[in-house]
Amino acid sequence: MQPCTYGKTYEESIANAQEAIAGDLEYCQKEGIAPPQPTPVNVSTANSVNFLVAAN
Repeated sequence: MQPCTYGKTYEESIANAQEAIAGDLEYCQKEGIAPPQPTPVNVSTANSVNFLVAAN
C-alpha cells in the first residue's frame, strides 16, 4: 500500500503526507508487520509525480 494525499498548498500537502505515513506506520506496528522499505526516487522525473498541489 502507498499512502496518497494532497493539499491546497505545498505546506498542507507535506503535513497531510506526514499524517498518512504516520498512520501507515502505526497500522504496521499494530498488525505486527514490517513497514515497506523506502524506494529511491529519480529527482529528474519526480517533480510532477510526488507532490500534487491542488490549484485554487
